[in-house]
Amino acid sequence: MHGASCLTTAIRIVLALAAMSIDTAAAPATDRIATAEKAAIVSVAMPPRTSAPTYLDVRISAFRLPERGAVEAVVTLGAASGDAIEIGRFTVFPGEPFTAKDGEPGRTYRFNVTAALAKLPAGERPLLVRVRLLPIDPAISPAGAEMTIGGAEFRSGA
Repeated sequence: MHGASCLTTAIRIVLALAAMSIDTAAAPATDRIATAEKAAIVSVAMPPRTSAPTYLDVRISAFRLPERGAVEAVVTLGAASGDAIEIGRFTVFPGEPFTAKDGEPGRTYRFNVTAALAKLPAGERPLLVRVRLLPIDPAISPAGAEMTIGGAEFRSGA
């Protein structure tokens, strides 16, 4: 009996971790590209509630600079049916274009989403990660900027 209980618990943990990973195949490639005109949007399953801090890793697989100026990426997390919560901002540094080669992860940015997840209804599925590009100087258009989201996943603990 004890062995079956341990096996059941192990299977539940593996399934929970698998559910935390983003399903990039379900999101059309065009939804994963942020430009000056539109946000990139990818869906990710709500992670299990835990007392440990929860982080969201967002992987960027390509970046193209704007024609002039610089941009920052604004990352939000929310339910498909409601408002999104801003979880952080970042800039690509050094400010140079890049494209990750096959098999390479690109660049990853980590956000503590513990407080944001606590504000979202527990039953909401899927969650949407949105990445929007904004000009650092509002007087300069971010035209030409493009960022491709390679994936996103929740991580629990430190």
